[in-house]
Amino acid sequence: MRKLKMILTVVLTVTFVITSTATAFAANPYANTSEAESLKELGLFADKNNGLALGDSITREEGIVLVLDFFSLSEEARELSDTDVTVALAKYKDKDRISDWARQFVAYAIKNKLSVGTGANIWEPKQKVDGNTLAAWALAEMGYKVTFTTALEQLIHVDGTEIPPDYMQYNNKKIDRDVAVGILFGLLSSNFADGSGTVMLKLLANASMVQSDYYKKTVVSGNLEKKYTALGSYETAYAEYRSNDERVEKYEIWYPRELESSNIKYPVVFVANGTGLAASSYKAFFKHLASWGFIVVGNEDMSSRTGASSESSLMFLLELNKDSNSIFHGKVDTDHIGIGGHSQGGVGAINAVTSQNHGNMYKALYAVSATSPYWGQENIFGLEWSYDLSKVHIPTFLSAGTGSFDAGTAEDITATEGQGITPLWSLRVNYKALPDSVAKITARKTDVDHGETYLAIDGYMTAWFMWHLQEDEEAGKAFKGNDAEILHNSLYQDIQSNIH
Repeated sequence: MRKLKMILTVVLTVTFVITSTATAFAANPYANTSEAESLKELGLFADKNNGLALGDSITREEGIVLVLDFFSLSEEARELSDTDVTVALAKYKDKDRISDWARQFVAYAIKNKLSVGTGANIWEPKQKVDGNTLAAWALAEMGYKVTFTTALEQLIHVDGTEIPPDYMQYNNKKIDRDVAVGILFGLLSSNFADGSGTVMLKLLANASMVQSDYYKKTVVSGNLEKKYTALGSYETAYAEYRSNDERVEKYEIWYPRELESSNIKYPVVFVANGTGLAASSYKAFFKHLASWGFIVVGNEDMSSRTGASSESSLMFLLELNKDSNSIFHGKVDTDHIGIGGHSQGGVGAINAVTSQNHGNMYKALYAVSATSPYWGQENIFGLEWSYDLSKVHIPTFLSAGTGSFDAGTAEDITATEGQGITPLWSLRVNYKALPDSVAKITARKTDVDHGETYLAIDGYMTAWFMWHLQEDEEAGKAFKGNDAEILHNSLYQDIQSNIH
């Protein structure tokens, strides 16, 4: 519901401001105060010196930040590792002139071919920006082949663009933040070159992603739940690698930044995606777990139920661990590997452990709102959605929410109506299916439904992996014994546990 409200806010706000664009430009094309305020409200334009500073000129490094902010790419830029930044900037003779605060942004722009510099391996971070330069960066992000000398004219003629023709006067003229806002704001209804939609639609898609500070909004009760819901102490970094497997598309790895210069090994958590959900759409979730000292690995597979893509990710990381040219060389603690997943990803996590060739490498399992055995019947979703928990021989934590989509109203697998995704009966059946020799626990969080459970129960998931993969005994107190915090947490119910 919170996510839907956010998206609707964006839709309503953008709809309002777009309808007034032509009037605003016509009335005062150089005074884009209302447009700047609207973009700022949407998180697409940042203050400077505690104000809009629309009269300030723009350097190239400042201009890159404006463009990345507008296209909601700044978060990705900030995740670049020191190695990524060094590699991207390596050929530029004036790289040391780039301000520290701008290095990740400039490196991101270069790495993703939004900018190539001013020539002869020079980037000129302090040079003032003209209209063509800003337009060229925007065109490149939108997938168009850029002719630099006519970039602003080209941008103005992109289908759907609302930049008035008289902005052509700025093609070779240095611009201020006011003009930059006018250009960028006029792109909201512009179409991407590949026909995938408008800038506005892409921004709406980004708005549906997990917010970077989601953990600050999570409702918690116990002290340990609060502790492990918060961000950990490690600064994180990110690396991605393309895959020839169309299902996987790319391997995405979040990790403690110190790994790049340390000589120690780090525990690993693999994450299997839920239906229609790729790792790139909930990066903050991975980053949160990495901030607790884990290497966290995801991919783009949105049909993860068989566990095959998790197996592929595992094999890839093990290869990186052997590769002397990789930052992960010798840094993977292969004795402390866990796996988790949400919804279909919960099924995928279980099957990665029980059905894949290297399932015995996992030492802890977590599945939140895993689709119930009902959906894995041949005549329902099919046997690919089934799993066999009797084959699990590692500590296992199964969770869900009490909301209607998860809980449903059915009381057993035979009901043909009212089957939730993870009803209480399925948690009880799954708990019983797990061998008694396995440390196991199931729990439901109150007033939380299917789409929110993986975020809402994030704190106890983190504690689970901290306990079993980092030997954090304080984290273990959340689950261990009659005084386990989760047993007395008013936000949790229907708990079954054999952990003493």
